[in-house]
Amino acid sequence: MTPREMIAHPLLLKELASQARRPGRPGWTYPGPGWFLVATLVPALLYMMQDDPSAARSYFLASALFSLWLLALRSGLYAATSMASEIRQGTFSVLLSTPLTVSGATAAKLTACLLPLWLEVLVALPAALLVYSRFGEAPPHLLLAVTAFQLVVSFLFAGFGLWMGAVLEDPERAAGTIRTLVLVALPGTLLATRVMPDTMVVAGLTLWALLVWIPRIRPNQAIPSSVLALVLLLLLPFLPVMSTLGQDLRELDLNQIHPLHAVQSLTLPHPADPNHLALLEGDPDFEELRARGPKHFNSSPQNLAVRVQAHPILRQRLEQAHRRAGLQRLLLLGLTYGLAGLLLIHLAVGRARKCR
Repeated sequence: MTPREMIAHPLLLKELASQARRPGRPGWTYPGPGWFLVATLVPALLYMMQDDPSAARSYFLASALFSLWLLALRSGLYAATSMASEIRQGTFSVLLSTPLTVSGATAAKLTACLLPLWLEVLVALPAALLVYSRFGEAPPHLLLAVTAFQLVVSFLFAGFGLWMGAVLEDPERAAGTIRTLVLVALPGTLLATRVMPDTMVVAGLTLWALLVWIPRIRPNQAIPSSVLALVLLLLLPFLPVMSTLGQDLRELDLNQIHPLHAVQSLTLPHPADPNHLALLEGDPDFEELRARGPKHFNSSPQNLAVRVQAHPILRQRLEQAHRRAGLQRLLLLGLTYGLAGLLLIHLAVGRARKCR
């Protein structure tokens, strides 16, 4: 099937028309295209009002963070309400009585939910390249990589939305669950890791899932999940003293798998932050600088970071290594999120087959 035939497929056109007519679907209000325009235009206008090309990277990443959260929220909402509405109204089972396969119907629904959102992102990309790369110092490959990462995250949350809609079969419950999940999993977790250890964040997320999320999607599992939550609360004070498990929990870093943190980490390293010096390990000039420090000079990592920043060549290499590490992290997370999205879509298809 050619791309033209795919776009003109009757099932896809039917799904696009259904998305446009669905009651309660947001238009130019939250979380619709109006908020996406705010997330893209406001940082660009603020950047154009100042004369500092080096700030282009920071303004673009600030815009990308807000756009990523909105894209994840809208993708999950649209997919969840679409799937739940079809199942609740019985039109999905009627559709499956035709020669169409369950996978084909689900793919058409997923495409109809994501196509308008992805078009918004792709239409805004040339303007971002013009503002931040042509008139600023943000490298074009950074903008392209972040945009591709946004689309993958959108695919992940759309897959989760399809699965949630197939499980709950209620548009309102599915929409409320997706809103809560996106709020907790993205900005909530990112802020929580700033003020408390990751172990406590994981424990809080587990308790929230056991006490709130599981009873919402599986009411008959409310009592067992509450018992598990009680057991976790009783074991929580003893986890740090358990040798192997306690060590693993202390080394846990949720930010390594967090999409918002992955984008945020693409900012240039702070001049006085010694945590980025590991990127220069093995560099001959860096080893020489560390070895030939004056005897009276404090050899702490903070002072070593100051010396690196005062070295033009090492400072440039540190920035380059930081950029490469950030882009490699985006690639690895993108592949992981893509596979997770495919798994969730597979689960949604399996759940939808029970509607026949």
